[in-house]
Amino acid sequence: MSMNIPTLSDDELDREVKRVAQVERQTIAELLRLLIVGSSVRHIPAALRREIWDRDGGRCVFAGRRGLCGETAFLEFHHVIPFAAGGPTTAANLELRCRAHNAYEATQYFEQSTGRPTRRAPS
Repeated sequence: MSMNIPTLSDDELDREVKRVAQVERQTIAELLRLLIVGSSVRHIPAALRREIWDRDGGRCVFAGRRGLCGETAFLEFHHVIPFAAGGPTTAANLELRCRAHNAYEATQYFEQSTGRPTRRAPS
């Protein structure tokens, strides 16, 4: 089996090496940006916080049997799929929750996934 390998001049080879190096730099930069801003970090950048705040109207968007909570005090950024369970730090996975509903949702999620209470009963 023979391979047809093109012959390149020195200039063509230099250009190709530079092109490949540029592609590698861009790929590395994209990976670093994903690590810094993407789903593998817990930090929520200010621009993303503003986007979520505006989208949710500065209110808790927990929907229970009585409708939306709507609380405007003690708000936290809630990961719909918890960060500890691999949930990304993206606008699609973040919502505003009041402190009580954020804690409630975390308790519900982790009790359901582990099958045991998240807190010990007092002795």
